[in-house]
Formats: sequence, C-alpha cells, structure tokens
Amino acid sequence: MPGEVRFQALARAEAKGGTVRVEGGTLVVEGVDEVTLLISMGSSYRSYKDVGGDPAQVAGRHLTKAGGRPYEVLEAQARPGLPAAVRAGLDRPGHLGGGGAAPRTSASSASSSTRTRSSPPCTSSTAATC
Repeated sequence: MPGEVRFQALARAEAKGGTVRVEGGTLVVEGVDEVTLLISMGSSYRSYKDVGGDPAQVAGRHLTKAGGRPYEVLEAQARPGLPAAVRAGLDRPGHLGGGGAAPRTSASSASSSTRTRSSPPCTSSTAATC
C-alpha cells in the first residue's frame, strides 16, 4: 500500500571476552565477561507528506553511533530526558522503567551460554549484528 510507514529493528551484541555469533537466526553469546545488547529502530517517516525514508539506514546510523561506547556512557545518555518517574524505575534492579539502558549483569550471575531468538531470522553476514 503506498504511503504506509515501514519499520526496521537492528541489534548488535558487543562482548568483552567470549564469543558472539549467529546460528540460524539465533544470537549465541558464550563465555563472556560482559555483554551489551544494542537495539536500534528506524522508520520510513520523514514528515506527514513523506514516508519514503529508508528505515534500515536510520536504524543502522543510530546503531553505528552507539557502537563501541562504554556502557556507562550509553546509560547516562539514556536517562537525562526521561520523566522523573521513569528514571526512578531505571534504578530498580531488572526493571527498565519504560526506557533507557538495561541493568548490568555480572558474568558470575549469567549463564555460560545465552540464546536469544530473533524474529524474523537474522540474515546478517556479520555474526554480531542482526
């Protein structure tokens, strides 16, 4: 249908130690000391008169900008513009409060292998980006 807004989501796992790979659309993270999962979304919306943008380009641009930044920097950037009630929720362990960075999990409390199913299956040729 002409004029409909399209969306694209991309994810990248950035790990310290261990390995990150994609197997049949499943993100496999093994033996890591620390992993940060970056998720970016883009849409084709440019204005109410133009929905012809490239959602993959938008999502990719944001993912590239976030990539390689320390967790603490990403967390600090996620919080400033949020309402006070949401920021307070971010400080509760295991709770995202409707936005922002996810809480850190130490390697000792994480399983040695974590599998996350992407939908639809990842077809990226780069193992750490879906």
